[in-house]
Amino acid sequence: EPVRATLAVSTPPRPAPPAVVERRSVLPLVGLVGGGVGVVAAGVGLGLYLDVDAAYARCAANRCAEGERARGQDLAAVTLLWGGGAVALAGLVTFLVAPRTTRTTTRAMLLPQPGGVALAGTF
Repeated sequence: EPVRATLAVSTPPRPAPPAVVERRSVLPLVGLVGGGVGVVAAGVGLGLYLDVDAAYARCAANRCAEGERARGQDLAAVTLLWGGGAVALAGLVTFLVAPRTTRTTTRAMLLPQPGGVALAGTF
């Protein structure tokens, strides 16, 4: 009777396909928060500026203590107004151009090495 032999050929396992994870991007939130901070700063600057303008009007012809105080607040008011406006604009631009989701691809592999194994992949 003839002897039958079967030959089994095994192929190495194929690595798993990369896992694609979609996450919400944090950049739109950063844009909203930054824009809100800018609007508040510009509002405070506008309030200071209107107060300074009123103090200048009361002390138009003569020098008074209120007018001297107003000169110091003038720079702070203009800085807050323009700086807050710039931050608000930057926040708006960030909110409008930021991606809503981000895609992350992860793949991990164990590679045999002399004396052990190595972990490699993209994370």
